[in-house]
Amino acid sequence: MGDRSLTFIANRPRESKPSAEVFNLSGYIQTLGKVDDDIIRQKIDDLLRLTRSTLVDDMKMSPEDQPNFKYHPGTKLLIVIGKPEAIQLARKIINALPGQEKQSFREMQDVLDATSPPEQK
Repeated sequence: MGDRSLTFIANRPRESKPSAEVFNLSGYIQTLGKVDDDIIRQKIDDLLRLTRSTLVDDMKMSPEDQPNFKYHPGTKLLIVIGKPEAIQLARKIINALPGQEKQSFREMQDVLDATSPPEQK
């Protein structure tokens, strides 16, 4: 009898690398009216908690994979750094806020192109 061998190939999902996305929250903040910075910070903290709890409780993302958020009050920019699925959820939540501009189809396509894994050849 000749040599026989079996080969098993494990198809592992690619580890998604962290990326960053920046959101302008000025439209949302304007809908809050004349409020002080503490109220704005509280509203943003509520958004962050909602995003994180949805990722852990509903999407079963491990706590160590939680995204990082940075808010700059002077520019009203929120920076989200994390895995693509975390950024995608944050984008959906932020874009659903009152006062936020809806992204055009072209802008959404640019985002998808930037976050899509390279095609295998």
